[in-house]
Amino acid sequence: MNENITSQGTTDRNIKPQVSRDRVEHLLGQILGTRSRDLETLEINHWDLLTASPDDYKRFLAFFADTEPTSPHLSVGLALLATGADLKGRQFARQLLQKLPLKTLADTVDYIQGWYRDRTHTLRERRRFSGSMAQVYSETAPLVREALEREGIAPASGDFTGGEIVVTLGQYDKVQQVLDALGLAYRIVPCQVAVTLPLRADQVLIVNCPGSFDLEGIEVIHRFVINGGTLITTDWALQTTLHLAFPDTCQWNSRQTKDDVVPVSWVNPDSIYTQGVEVPEQVISWWLESVSYPIQILSDRVQVLMRSEEMGKRYGSDPLVVAFNYGEGMVFHLTSHYYLQRSQGNKSSKASEVVSSLGIDLSDRHSLDRISGEQFAAAYSSLRLLANILYERRRAYGV
Repeated sequence: MNENITSQGTTDRNIKPQVSRDRVEHLLGQILGTRSRDLETLEINHWDLLTASPDDYKRFLAFFADTEPTSPHLSVGLALLATGADLKGRQFARQLLQKLPLKTLADTVDYIQGWYRDRTHTLRERRRFSGSMAQVYSETAPLVREALEREGIAPASGDFTGGEIVVTLGQYDKVQQVLDALGLAYRIVPCQVAVTLPLRADQVLIVNCPGSFDLEGIEVIHRFVINGGTLITTDWALQTTLHLAFPDTCQWNSRQTKDDVVPVSWVNPDSIYTQGVEVPEQVISWWLESVSYPIQILSDRVQVLMRSEEMGKRYGSDPLVVAFNYGEGMVFHLTSHYYLQRSQGNKSSKASEVVSSLGIDLSDRHSLDRISGEQFAAAYSSLRLLANILYERRRAYGV
């Protein structure tokens, strides 16, 4: 290292670490001892130094900009600074990027957009679904589209553009996988970036669990909904986003679920958002991740779209999906993770038999023979619920 940052500490007397010099050196050693390919651990170690001593962290990045301008340390570090709440940190990242190679800029953008995060943070989740449910969603989505078009809910053409649906990067939930199956365009950004966008009333903001905003970001979300926007949140975002922005509506009931499956005992028959969600002769079941947050309703304005009596017995609250109007806009929240919903029914039945009960033409659908009725119902119900919300909110604004 050069004189800017050494094992003896910084030579700039204006820099005052928030922790001891020994602690800073320890954190530096952790970062430098991490393989550059291990981006998940690398990001955690970067965060540790950034939060412990922001000034030393900036000196660390400046050192790499001078000595290894294409290092993964820069793309990770600049992404953290550029999307953080600290204005000075964002300004520093902007100034540093101006003198770095184009490759480093591209790597930083990739990291912010989630390309690297999808490869590292969600590898286990993707493996979990790639074996079976990914194919099921792919085979089921066209049938959902046909039903939506037949019922006049979705247009035959003219779907969403890339900016109408904004999705935040989530460590635990991936609603965008359901959007991909439906073939709907969206823009995906970190939470900190989402609240800097010029959000419009005709847009839908989907906050993947866990959701992480500063107080200014929460205020942006509050104004977005009041002015007509649509907010969809999942699981922990109940407490990290929804309750902070709309504290008089609902909150976490302070109990945590186990890794569990509960049957849906009631689907609101009067809501346009639950139209067509139920599948004949199949019981919808809801997958609860470990430490999911049950919903406690605080206001009469909150409407329950789905309930589970079994969940109420086990965890003290039975709502699974809720919705409420706020100002000119609307908020939806789903317990647990959207992509992990399941349906349990007759496991011996074939998807083709279930599809027949929905009145869908089975011609040239031989691939459905490889899917069970249970798998089909799982994908169909979750795809249909999200599509109903998106298209009905779109229709409300005449888009």
